[in-house]
Amino acid sequence: MSKRRRKAVVAMSGGVDSSVAAALLVDAGYDVTGIMLKLWRGEEINHDSGCCNVGAAEDARRVADVLGIPFYVHNYAQRFADTVIRNFHADYLAGRTPNPCVRCNQWIKFGTLLERARALGADVLATGHYAQVRHRGIVRYTVGQRRGLGISLGAPVFVTALDAAGNTLTVGPRSALACRAATIAEVSFTDAPPPGRMPILVQYRAHGDVFPAHLTPSGKGEVRVDFDAPAEAVAPGQSAAFYSVDYPDELLGGGVIASTD
Repeated sequence: MSKRRRKAVVAMSGGVDSSVAAALLVDAGYDVTGIMLKLWRGEEINHDSGCCNVGAAEDARRVADVLGIPFYVHNYAQRFADTVIRNFHADYLAGRTPNPCVRCNQWIKFGTLLERARALGADVLATGHYAQVRHRGIVRYTVGQRRGLGISLGAPVFVTALDAAGNTLTVGPRSALACRAATIAEVSFTDAPPPGRMPILVQYRAHGDVFPAHLTPSGKGEVRVDFDAPAEAVAPGQSAAFYSVDYPDELLGGGVIASTD
């Protein structure tokens, strides 16, 4: 039995951002459906620079045809008139300066789009709105970093993982920095390599603390280090030094952290 393709609904406006969002999802293997909410009455009412007009629907349909995906327009003109337009008129008559686009997002667009996506059995709902660059380049970050992230989530967050190939970084609470084990590559020892599992002290920051751990040779110039208690912000690429438990100033060997658990 073939595995079901994940389904995505894309809110298509006919513009570049949502068209690219749809194309990226198609390339990623999703079963994509494009939808648009019709907010105008009759033929085109809003001018050419407005959103959700007849011309935009035609543009979105052409993009959907090129991508080979279904595209549907759902009529919400009456709800738009009864809520957003009515509020817009009332606010102006009361001497206020309304923002109908914000009210439309609040009262119609996002809730309705989610309803439509669920009705179509979608796994994800995507738009091209508010796309931003999620950082300033992988080279500017390191695991454990808190400052300079450029985000505010209401609580301190730290870089917990970096994916250079995917150009993504993962952030989370301090507890997410906990590391139970690490694989150390390019290992060398000051004496003969240990024949089996042995207790050691590990230091992976030049001026950081040492951590009690157990070292297990795994072959191919690598060892596994299991920390006795979770260590924090252990990052691939760092150097790890091994010291004797009985004589903490005695260097046993070291290597480069290849991966972490």
